[in-house]
Amino acid sequence: PGTVSELLAAPLIEAARERFPEVRIRIIEAMSGYILEWLKRGEVDLAMIYATSDPRGLAVHHGLSEEICLFASTSMPGQADLQGSSVELRDVAGLPLVVPGPGHGLRELIEVVAASVQVAINPAIEIDSYTQIKRLVTRGIGYGILPRMAINAEAQAGLFRAWSFQNPAITRKVYLAYSTERPLQTAPRAVGQLSWEILRQLVKDQVWSAELSNETQRPNLFG
Repeated sequence: PGTVSELLAAPLIEAARERFPEVRIRIIEAMSGYILEWLKRGEVDLAMIYATSDPRGLAVHHGLSEEICLFASTSMPGQADLQGSSVELRDVAGLPLVVPGPGHGLRELIEVVAASVQVAINPAIEIDSYTQIKRLVTRGIGYGILPRMAINAEAQAGLFRAWSFQNPAITRKVYLAYSTERPLQTAPRAVGQLSWEILRQLVKDQVWSAELSNETQRPNLFG
């Protein structure tokens, strides 16, 4: 997915060029559902995905869990009603929300959590681009719901105010996945293990705002 690629692709390519200079890497961005289909058909060797609703024929390793948060422009009116640094989903359902449309993985996650607390989400605007969601929120059109890592830079620059969700929290897991129905060759095994190490290092270096999974999830692909 593009949000994973934004953080992982460049350091992965740099590290692979240094460690495995004879290996050529092609990185493709798409929503998790498309990526899973390519993986199952053997069109890609490895995947970093959010959704594993049908893991048959795949090995999946949970790498991290990232927080999904509410955010708004610091100039957005009406924020006085949102006290503190956290909110409940039921308290924001009536706000003008700018979120991805139906079928998008993040929207499905939001809907599942909303259903669990019997809340209906009726967004003001539906748009599948994270960049456009942030642009609309910057212009004061509404409140956005995105992974915290996607809005960290703007929040640190004082452009956005962000709130964590509670009761329940909303989190999304990132997995390393590969097929178990065909053997991985040496190069993909090496790159897969390297991807895992870089993914976790990004969290340790606080580049990615997320919580690491425990070490039992660690793959043993290469060295």
